[in-house]
Amino acid sequence: MVKKPIVDINKALSDVTNLVDDSFESADERQQTNTERQRIDLTSPYKLPHLIRPIITLWSMGLFTFVVVFGAITGESDPYIIGAVASVMFSAIGFYFDSRKREKIAYKQAMTETKKAEAAIKIETIRAKMEVKEDKKDSRIERRERRRAARDSD
Repeated sequence: MVKKPIVDINKALSDVTNLVDDSFESADERQQTNTERQRIDLTSPYKLPHLIRPIITLWSMGLFTFVVVFGAITGESDPYIIGAVASVMFSAIGFYFDSRKREKIAYKQAMTETKKAEAAIKIETIRAKMEVKEDKKDSRIERRERRRAARDSD
């Protein structure tokens, strides 16, 4: 029996996964779905959605460590099993750090938008105050002119 390298299996799996994913939704739709799911997880009042990614990442690291140690102790380590568990672990780690990066970027964008909105509100408040001052000034000038006109007519 000839064993094929793990890289070919992973590539084939990736190709099949991409084909199936593209059949149901586009890459943009998939990204939007993932982003929405992560937003819901982050805004949930419960702890489990907040901790699910770190828990899965730690679980996959523990599983990988167990498989490697078990294989070393028994002397029967199958590279396909180790490769499969390693790919699960690396996928979990990659998703965890990638999603954390996206969360931080989204948070910074939200903060920037918030600051811009606050600045716009301040600018509008200042403009409104200036308009009120201008209106008061115009009405004072108008009252003075009416008084002068009333005095001149007397």
